[in-house]
Amino acid sequence: NLTTDDVDRIEVLRGPGSVLYGSDAVTGVIQIFTRRGRRPAASLDVRGGSYGTREGKADASGSVGGLSASAGGSARRTDGALRFNNGYRDDALAGQLRFAPSPNGDVSFSSRYTEGTFHFPTDFAGAQTDSNQFTRERRLSAGIDAGYHIRPAVEGRVLLAVSRAALLSDNSPDGPGDTTDFYSRSNAERDRRSVDVRLNAFAGPATATVGWAYERQRERSSGRSQSGTTPAFRNWFDERRFDRAVYTQLVTALPAGATATL
Repeated sequence: NLTTDDVDRIEVLRGPGSVLYGSDAVTGVIQIFTRRGRRPAASLDVRGGSYGTREGKADASGSVGGLSASAGGSARRTDGALRFNNGYRDDALAGQLRFAPSPNGDVSFSSRYTEGTFHFPTDFAGAQTDSNQFTRERRLSAGIDAGYHIRPAVEGRVLLAVSRAALLSDNSPDGPGDTTDFYSRSNAERDRRSVDVRLNAFAGPATATVGWAYERQRERSSGRSQSGTTPAFRNWFDERRFDRAVYTQLVTALPAGATATL
């Protein structure tokens, strides 16, 4: 469900990046940058194809003085390649607003919302038997990134972020006469909020970073499953987690294109 709407570039950091990007970044980071508004521009795309595929996409960007903005959105639909219950829809809206009142400071706000729904008629063996089975995913991510150069070689930055996801999987009976199959429905809501305060110092090819981070996570989920007319099984989950960390990192370039990280 991740589209390239209002995406400027995608960078791949090879090697461990856990100090700055968290414990999941032990082997690398894929970082997606939202497009920054520059010269005034706008575009509109409309496409269509086989299997009932249609797509509409629009974006615009511009800047005035130290203020820049960009926004993009899209809607995609397809009926799928299977005979029935194989439709897919995906909607996305993304944008960034940035303010740089002086060469020493900047603040930007970026957000992205996506909603995708996928219908599929296949059971665990691949047979096309289900007329209403589907999954749905809704995601919102937003962040504020502000920085100021205290001195030409010393920069402070504050990063605030929030992400929310609502996931649904539904395999309900196809009708009143459908009583011999396996049925299930599950919901999950995931919420993550974080604060990161860091200080960067630059000296030639070396960059030193020291910072403090706080993250709050919560997940709530519920499910119901039933085989035929047997009693339904239900489950619930609701947990919170709080992470706090201090960190420091030193990166410097070496001859022959090598990099050292401490």
